[in-house]
Amino acid sequence: AFSQLSRAESFFPDSNATGFFVSGKGHLVTAYHAVENRKVSVVMPDNRAIAAEVVKFNKEADLALLKIPEATPFLHVALPDYIQPGLEIVTIGYPMMSVQGTSVKISRGIINSLIGFHEDKNSFQFDAATARGNSGGPVIGPGGLVVGVVNGKLHTTKVLERTKEWIVNVNYAINAATLNQFLEGVEG
Repeated sequence: AFSQLSRAESFFPDSNATGFFVSGKGHLVTAYHAVENRKVSVVMPDNRAIAAEVVKFNKEADLALLKIPEATPFLHVALPDYIQPGLEIVTIGYPMMSVQGTSVKISRGIINSLIGFHEDKNSFQFDAATARGNSGGPVIGPGGLVVGVVNGKLHTTKVLERTKEWIVNVNYAINAATLNQFLEGVEG
């Protein structure tokens, strides 16, 4: 059921992220910060680890396109008009594997704002629970369409120290418009 997902593991202790396939030719997307300057293996749902090549990246957009030498099932990316505040979404990923284990985790929420951290128009805010390891995973809307790529969260304890307010589940994702632009020209 989750054959479109994978774990991108770099060769560092407890360093993992989530990725998802975007073509039938082994292309997958993840967060650039998770694979920057690292050798990367993709751990398939059947637990096979396959060396991945970083095909392209956009550091500012925090996106990386990887490729493995295998045919793969894939997810479809939504058109930007599809994304609205209040849209029900789910995140799927592998958060904090050293604590939560290696099984996939699914969280439900909504898109809170079409604008991300510090007024970033390339991302949006959502409230489904995320943790380290969710980075690079898909944010999925109705119909199974990818509406974003998880790339960060508000640091709860830092906000508490600064504002004396306890704020939880403020998370960010690269939006579908930015993702579609990044994927232009990808074969398959």
